[in-house]
Amino acid sequence: MFISTKKVADLISEINEQVSNVYSDATKVSWINEVEQELYRDVIEDYTEHVFTVADADTDVPIALSYLDGGNTVTFLFEDIRKIEVKHGTGKYEEYSPTSLAYVPESSFYKVDERLGYSDPKDGDSVKVVFRRIPATKLVANKDADFLSLPDRSLKLYKYYAFAQILLLKKEYAESNNWIQLYNAEIEDFRLWYFENKPTYGG
Repeated sequence: MFISTKKVADLISEINEQVSNVYSDATKVSWINEVEQELYRDVIEDYTEHVFTVADADTDVPIALSYLDGGNTVTFLFEDIRKIEVKHGTGKYEEYSPTSLAYVPESSFYKVDERLGYSDPKDGDSVKVVFRRIPATKLVANKDADFLSLPDRSLKLYKYYAFAQILLLKKEYAESNNWIQLYNAEIEDFRLWYFENKPTYGG
């Protein structure tokens, strides 16, 4: 995951200095989140894994898609999952295939109420989940501590998007469209740069 050298509060200060607006820090933080969520879901391929232990299959499955990591809660969506492997007891991990809840063949997994279900769960299972990592949602309360989750070379994306949104809310549509075009061009530049420099992941 990218971590810039600039904090959320610093970016908000720069936006306030460069464009006249009456919008709250909460609104600007929401725009920051929109930029990051779009890029991490559509462009940036950043994967991690977690092993869930199923102590009691009757109560632990379907599996809630969250866990504690160093005191922080990591939460992800079913759609972020790339691969599932299941190990029964002391056996070997076996890769499972996605399926629908309506038809559940052997060695398959599926979504049920924003949780992870899989075929033939047993007490003592280990379920290894490889999923797309998305930055935690930025909060106003943490703006002085949280760093932006893009490389420094791409921080213009946040400003372009914020300027476009401010002008859109002011109903200055032509100017807003100009900033959106700059934003889209910068997105394409980021996409090209990223795919030339991205890490590779096994599996």
